[in-house]
Amino acid sequence: MPNYGTDILEQHWVYTISIIFLLISQFVLIFVLIFNSRKHKRVELELRESEDRFKSIFENSPDGILLADIENKRFHASNKSICEMLGYSREEIRGLGVPDIHPEKDLAYVIDCIERQLSGEITLAIDIPVKRKDGAVFYADVNSFVMTLSGRKYLVGSFRDITDSKLADDALVLSESKYRLLFENMTTGFALHEMIYDGQGRPADYRFLEINPAFEKLTGVSAADLLGRTVKEAMPATEQYWIDVYGRVAQTGEPTAYQNYSKELGRYYDVWAFSPMKDRFAVVFTDVTPRKMAEEALKESERRFRETLENANLIAVQLDREGNITFANNFFAKLTGWDIKGIAGKNWTDLFIPDDIRAQIKELHAQNILEKEIVQKYENDILTKAGEKRLIAWTNSHMFGPNEEITGITSLGIDITEHRRLEEQLRNIQKLEAVGTLAGGIAHDFNNLLQGIFGYLSMARISIDNRDKALSMLEQAEKALHLSVKLTSQLLTFTKGGKPEKKLIKLGPLIENSARFALSGSNCSCVSDIAESLRPVNADEGQISQVVQNIVLNADQAMPLGGTIEISARNVESGDSVLPAILEKGEYAAISIRDTGIGIPEEYLPRIFDLYFTTKEKGSGLGLATSYSIIKNHGGTIDVSSKAGKGTVFTVYIPATEASAEDAAAPVVRTSKKTGRVLVMDDEEVIRDVARELLAALGHETEVAGRGEEALGIYKAAKDSARPFDIVILDLTIRGGMGGSETLKRMKVIDPEVKAIVSSGYSEDSSMEDYKKQGFAASLKKPYDINKLKSILDEVLS
Repeated sequence: MPNYGTDILEQHWVYTISIIFLLISQFVLIFVLIFNSRKHKRVELELRESEDRFKSIFENSPDGILLADIENKRFHASNKSICEMLGYSREEIRGLGVPDIHPEKDLAYVIDCIERQLSGEITLAIDIPVKRKDGAVFYADVNSFVMTLSGRKYLVGSFRDITDSKLADDALVLSESKYRLLFENMTTGFALHEMIYDGQGRPADYRFLEINPAFEKLTGVSAADLLGRTVKEAMPATEQYWIDVYGRVAQTGEPTAYQNYSKELGRYYDVWAFSPMKDRFAVVFTDVTPRKMAEEALKESERRFRETLENANLIAVQLDREGNITFANNFFAKLTGWDIKGIAGKNWTDLFIPDDIRAQIKELHAQNILEKEIVQKYENDILTKAGEKRLIAWTNSHMFGPNEEITGITSLGIDITEHRRLEEQLRNIQKLEAVGTLAGGIAHDFNNLLQGIFGYLSMARISIDNRDKALSMLEQAEKALHLSVKLTSQLLTFTKGGKPEKKLIKLGPLIENSARFALSGSNCSCVSDIAESLRPVNADEGQISQVVQNIVLNADQAMPLGGTIEISARNVESGDSVLPAILEKGEYAAISIRDTGIGIPEEYLPRIFDLYFTTKEKGSGLGLATSYSIIKNHGGTIDVSSKAGKGTVFTVYIPATEASAEDAAAPVVRTSKKTGRVLVMDDEEVIRDVARELLAALGHETEVAGRGEEALGIYKAAKDSARPFDIVILDLTIRGGMGGSETLKRMKVIDPEVKAIVSSGYSEDSSMEDYKKQGFAASLKKPYDINKLKSILDEVLS
């Protein structure tokens, strides 16, 4: 229990004794009055005065007073103070007893205190809980004693409200408890010291008064070895400097903070010293040895890193978030001709990046700063001080601050300018080799075909008297010419010519029919697995069929002893792991053709799509090159994987569409108009003559023109004479003159209903692929025979 001092007890007893004295005086006077009637009036007066004094003290006492029957503990009288303390009126208190003004849980303790007071064991019961009328509890110091009045014994209780002081004491106890809990469990070391001065009042030593467990843990020194001892006794090597520092704190009260290395302990500490009272000081400290060692290791690592960067033949540059240069090594300075000090703090892109890519590099730097995923590798030109461009291959990484925030970029670069020049020279050499191979291949193939044509024509001339033999020779010459046309078509396709004439097609039937046709007479079989959900494609049916045939033929030739070719087709889309990275995002139809043949040696795989490259004795080197060019022109690609002795898989990726193949427009059935008037414009006389003869053979009336202006004049004259042309065939390209597209535009001014066919031996021009957008009714590719010409004319005239 808290001790409130003897002054409280003395004051409490003064009031109690006064009450006792007045009560005794009152009854003595009454006794005298009874036995001394002669003094009745005087005693009566004194008694009245005594009663008045008693009532005044009783009523005005700051302590609450209760009189209770000693037998039943019911209250007989109460003063004003106790009524205010309890919240009851006097009349209400008369009906109460001791159990009514104390909490039930504390009643046994209260009664025990009263009994101990009555027995003389204690004089004052402290911290007694008292219950108010409203149920609230306050605390009082209570003095109890027995008094006999009119032959009856009463229990007198004097109550002093100590609630405020008790709360303050409890708060102090709680505060001390919290302090002790913190003191014992804090992770930082704490020590309280008393400063010791010499005869001149100068700090000479200090004594350890208190240390916490963390102090012992952080220093390795136990409290038993320090408490009560001076620092010079416990740690003789302590320097006078630190005694002086702590002396100033203890004398002036000004705190100080510092980092200290203790030679005695071999540790680094962050220390805060302050003075809680004069001539005393306390220190709070943490062991920062691991952090200090890490910092030193980091400094050493940075020193070695920078030394490595300076001595390596690498460009090293560090940029802050705004792209300003914070570090550049000597190698970079030597390469660019700049002085290191002259570029420090300058903006990287403004100083070193060419104008045409400056905005792009700035955007890339901003992206790398803002996003966690950095673009690690890229190449770009930089400018030297002299304005020369150097091509640099960069490897980038983030720099981080103490809170893991991105503070900048570190870039290591290699000057690949000379390397790239050598690569370009090598590519040019390879191109020349490819051109040589191409020229040799073309010359070989065309010479063979021309030899056949010349030979058969010569034989036809010799056999002119033998009509059947001459016709047979001419038919063979015509076949050789068709092979020439096919070769030309393949070459145009490979060299980005032969643009696909696209339409919506179903791939399933096309794949199966093309494979079946390619394997006619082969000892290889074919099994197919075509997904029912395979999407249609917008493609050139003939070209896609040619691709399938070429690859199937390649597979067939890889299995000379026979085998099974497996063909599958399915849908793939962006995000599918098998989709080649070079393709744009979207949906594709994937056609896989697998054989179990001899396979393709790994060193040949990069060249299999090169024109005229082949490893087969009978191969031309055109099939795969043409197939690759066709699929590339369709926006797709061909992937290949092969293992020697195990076989090869070619996978063709073609952009797919959500539309259904049934959505393609059905062909319009037309009837043929057998004859008509036809105007042919071509700058080659031989083509004009051949066209005239072919058209005449088909029964058409024909006129020819060599230039656009001539054709316009003939067309206008015919229209004015009421004998207009039914069809005009216009050569797409006229050397040094007006071509087919411009001629048609001017003809439409003369006759908006003109029907025109565009003709060309080169299909690269958009007018051949998108002839309808140019206003043409059809296209006629050169060379053409009489059957192709008749088919086109019948279609337009119908």
